Amino acid sequence: MRTLLISGSYGELDVHRETGAVLAYRSQGEDPEYANIARIDVAEYQQWLATHRATPAWSGVEVVDICAVGFWTTDGVYEAPIEDFRDPRPTVTPLPLPF
Repeated sequence: MRTLLISGSYGELDVHRETGAVLAYRSQGEDPEYANIARIDVAEYQQWLATHRATPAWSGVEVVDICAVGFWTTDGVYEAPIEDFRDPRPTVTPLPLPF
């Protein structure tokens, strides 16, 4: 199973790449700000990537800012993404040097 890392000021979420289900949450600090996030709207984010990037939707994307994705809370409330946090440039992870 491939996962996606959703990261923000208050912690990180490991998310199932296909369903958006939150698999794990690591809080950064004393405030569990993201503890009530149940599912990330990966379908909407994939659609946004497909229309705003020249590369395939998930190509090179491994870490996403929490503000760039929509999500549902454990109470069923939907929080929309913040458009200003979305970057149409692909995220590239550099390869390790051969030496």
